[in-house]
Amino acid sequence: MSWLVKILGWLQEVPNVVWAAVIAAGIAFITTILTNRNSRMQLRMQLDHTAQQRDRERSLALRREVYLPAAEAMTQLQGVLGQLGNVDLEQSELQRQIATHSAALSKINLVASNSTVIAVMEYLGVVTPIMLKLLEMRLPIVVRKRLIDQQRTFADAAIAEHGRFLAVLKQYNLEGGKSQAEYDRVTLQCKNELELHRKYSEELQRLWKAQCADILSIAQVIGEDVMRTAQLVPNIVLSARRDLDMPIDEKEFRERFAEQIREARKALEETINNLSHGMDTAFTTHTDKKP
Repeated sequence: MSWLVKILGWLQEVPNVVWAAVIAAGIAFITTILTNRNSRMQLRMQLDHTAQQRDRERSLALRREVYLPAAEAMTQLQGVLGQLGNVDLEQSELQRQIATHSAALSKINLVASNSTVIAVMEYLGVVTPIMLKLLEMRLPIVVRKRLIDQQRTFADAAIAEHGRFLAVLKQYNLEGGKSQAEYDRVTLQCKNELELHRKYSEELQRLWKAQCADILSIAQVIGEDVMRTAQLVPNIVLSARRDLDMPIDEKEFRERFAEQIREARKALEETINNLSHGMDTAFTTHTDKKP
């Protein structure tokens, strides 16, 4: 214990000034350590925040690059859906457009949030079978259109030949032809062409009547399907805007969108009625044509 007593004695002999300096140095050292530690923590937090901000900006930029073309593709898909009733468009071109726009819309799955991915999958899950159904419905209409064009060509050719033979008969009469056999032959050919025209016209009328019924039917189906798929659009739009930090009054948006659908449905019903009346008129006019 003697050595401990000696040490305590030495410590008691140390002047108070020295002790004050030692204590001050200790406090300064501890303060420096704590300050440096806090600075490192602040720097780390700042660097983490900067990294997170950059990652967020990169993510938003990537989403914008994907979302904008995808939004256009969704609009184009709705447009293609409405064009499926146009029998003048080639089936292969419509299928190409459907595949292209569906692929562009599907790219959202790579960068979108879970809610947006689900909304897009729900939309494609509805619109894809609708497209396939309508492509199948329009196929016989497209085939029949070619038959109609063919029958119209035949009928026009027959009536043109009938007119040519009539001109021969008139010329024969003007020239005072004396060959009864020649006159009878031309007359018979004239009657044959007229009979051919009648047969072609009857077939054309039958085809046209079936065509009008199918076009009206597919137009009604397309209209309902457009309304059905349009109702899924707000879920995608609102979720995408949340992903892009572009706030909007969601309640007001849904209300206005629903109002647009109601107005579009009214316009659709009027269009279908006008189309039905127009086809009836066109069919009557077409079938009443005489050579």
